[in-house]
Amino acid sequence: MKPSAVSVAGQRPGRRKMSGMLGLLSAALIVSGLAVYAFWAAPADAEVKKTEFPVSDTSSNKQKPSVGGGVVVWEDDRDNVSNIYAKDLATGQETLVATGVSLRGKPVTNGKSVAWEDDRGGHSDIYVKNLRDSASQERVLAGGPGDQRKPEVSGNTLIWESKNSSGKWEIYSHDLTSQSPPASQPVITGSGIHTNPVISGDIVVWQAETRRSDGTVTSNIYAKNLATGEVFHVSASDKYQDQPAISGNIVVWRQEAVADYTIFGRDLYGMDLHNGKVFEITPDPAGTSADQVSPAISGTVVVWEDHRNGKAEVWARDLKTGNSFLVAASNEPQTSPAISGEVIVWESQYQGEPNFGRYNVYGAEVEAAPLTPASLKASGSLKGVALRWARNAESDLAGYNVYRGSSPKGSFAKLNAALLTAPSFSDANAPKGSVSFYKVTAVDALGNESLPARADAAAVVRSSLSLSASPAVLEYGAATKLSGSLTADGKPLSGKRVVLEQRPAGAADFGAVPGGTLTTATDGTFRLGGLKPKKNTLYRVRYGGERGIQGSAASRPVSVKAKVSLSPPDAEKNRNDVDIAGRVTTRKNGVVSITVRRNGKVVFKKAVPLVNSAYRSTYRPGRPGRHTVQAAVQKTRTHLGNAVTRSFTAR
Repeated sequence: MKPSAVSVAGQRPGRRKMSGMLGLLSAALIVSGLAVYAFWAAPADAEVKKTEFPVSDTSSNKQKPSVGGGVVVWEDDRDNVSNIYAKDLATGQETLVATGVSLRGKPVTNGKSVAWEDDRGGHSDIYVKNLRDSASQERVLAGGPGDQRKPEVSGNTLIWESKNSSGKWEIYSHDLTSQSPPASQPVITGSGIHTNPVISGDIVVWQAETRRSDGTVTSNIYAKNLATGEVFHVSASDKYQDQPAISGNIVVWRQEAVADYTIFGRDLYGMDLHNGKVFEITPDPAGTSADQVSPAISGTVVVWEDHRNGKAEVWARDLKTGNSFLVAASNEPQTSPAISGEVIVWESQYQGEPNFGRYNVYGAEVEAAPLTPASLKASGSLKGVALRWARNAESDLAGYNVYRGSSPKGSFAKLNAALLTAPSFSDANAPKGSVSFYKVTAVDALGNESLPARADAAAVVRSSLSLSASPAVLEYGAATKLSGSLTADGKPLSGKRVVLEQRPAGAADFGAVPGGTLTTATDGTFRLGGLKPKKNTLYRVRYGGERGIQGSAASRPVSVKAKVSLSPPDAEKNRNDVDIAGRVTTRKNGVVSITVRRNGKVVFKKAVPLVNSAYRSTYRPGRPGRHTVQAAVQKTRTHLGNAVTRSFTAR
């Protein structure tokens, strides 16, 4: 039976009287030990537009509906067997996804694929089927000896809980675009109990049970960012928390109160809603201690099953406006709501059926802000910052707005003059060399604007390094000084780390220069002295770059002269022969060119071999006179050439 017609005018709890503060109460309350933000402002009087429809008109029992990507999926027992059906809301086409006598439960969809629990193998496995390929066959995505259950999907990422060999529940993920292992990855494993996983974008949320020392069990909500690997506590409380749901940055869950259950929430990043603090979504409107359970969220709209009127109804609240409204009510229970975009689906028990009777699936399209744009990525380059995100699926989507700010919590300026129709934007005017923070929102035909997706990036500026050596040519054993500067767009970069490296002749690669990790001064300069290279050496300075600044490098060769010694020739001891001897301490082998001049004219020349760095030869003066002896070596790959000269007088 279709639920009875209901008014969907915005309904809120009655105004609470506070002297001088009527309609302005927004202060944090302490409820169950948590910082809680109430929504008890003035009653809303704007109507919420709602179009209700049956999902399927057969008389079978339909349960556990889910919606995503404009497609509704559900369990269906038509033909007296267990089935999974799907319906494309845009075309109205209904599709049999899977059929058989085994249990087929909890289907979920992203509009392209359907995943569900299936026990045809004697235990619960996760099956998946492609909706867009009529020839596609269902396949086991997660099987094995342990149970695999409770699939959830966001984009192309599917998650589920898996029982390990110790009987504990773990959480895994799978990229639906991958057809070959290793596609499944652990999200959270170990000895704990991690159940009821949900996902939005890169964030996976679940409840984790803990047994206290007194034997009682509590449950808190945790999350993991799949992109960074960070695991964090969503809410810490001594109250039992379960049934989490997530959309964008906002997590909601059911929480045990003194006499009932209520719905709480938190914006994970605390930039757009209630400053990141835990807040109560469903304060008991009439003091009835009624339960609010089974929360679901899409964008800023939270839906749940509500028992305030003594029977199960579906209610919703737009967190952006604070407006609460009744979605579905009847004499029979309205349960298990799910939401995607502006479409809400739920179970509606047939009229006159006893408890636990048959259910139908109904839906309603409500007028609400679009979903937060998903999968926003920002990348910086020399041309600016490029933004890309997934296209929203709302049928009344008008476009997107892009905002830029210099800090995540500061003011933001809109960059587009008109609504963007494509899910991308190029910010050529982004400040170079510094991080810019972006917000992207979706806007519908009525001007409703979603909560923002956030990303940050830096437009890249080129850096430039200079390097000089003084002296650039030196004697073996002498020292040189390296100096240079680091700039970007002609401006000095101070306080940046640069690294000096060296590659002596014959080395395959650069190595560290002792003490060569330097920090640039206020004028961008750096220097390091006292360097004594033993060979011709190529020095290099590197700046690795950082966010918004491109790295750079510069090099400078330093040449080292070979070290040649020559003992003083002694013509007094031996009038006939003069010893010419010395060493080339930078070489073991090779030759030394000996040249003797008398009164400036060459009278003797000989190439003398080096033996273990030493050389020796003799010269017999033919005539008396002033003589000069030169010992020289040629340059090699490792050293420049060099020469040494001595004089003697032959009598």
